[in-house]
Amino acid sequence: MTGPVAGRMNEKAIGFSGRMWLTTMEFEAILVILLSWASHLSGYPLPAETPDVRFESHPFFVENVCGGNECNVVGWYNDADVVYLDERYRDLEGGFASGLLVHEFTHYLQHKSGDFKSLSCEDSIEREREAYHVQNRYIIEALARIDTIIPSHTTCNYANAGQEIQIN
Repeated sequence: MTGPVAGRMNEKAIGFSGRMWLTTMEFEAILVILLSWASHLSGYPLPAETPDVRFESHPFFVENVCGGNECNVVGWYNDADVVYLDERYRDLEGGFASGLLVHEFTHYLQHKSGDFKSLSCEDSIEREREAYHVQNRYIIEALARIDTIIPSHTTCNYANAGQEIQIN
């Protein structure tokens, strides 16, 4: 894709919408729109590129985000230009999936802004508060719904932050 925002995706990134597979171009267009929402609602500038978006199974999140402990994580931005979403949300038709992408894109924008230079627990909590706030505004303003998301506990474990995970 060319233009002001160009995305990169792996082969797992093509989404399924209802009963019809999205083309790569359609999927990338959705990513640009959701990144634009995250930028608009957070106030961070819109970057020239979208991050990679990869769909992974639940065990991936348990291993890479939760240190091998069972958890409920369904999305993760790794501070290395990759957003991971649970493969259950490959169907972007649902409001939760698009809101989840806006949340993770907010983390991408936070990282690109340089406003959060620390991996401290305090910065981690502030990043999450802001991302949930943006996600909830997206749900209310873009989806015209009032079923907002309640923030989950932040573990402040950054063992894998800034690393791209290699999948075999």
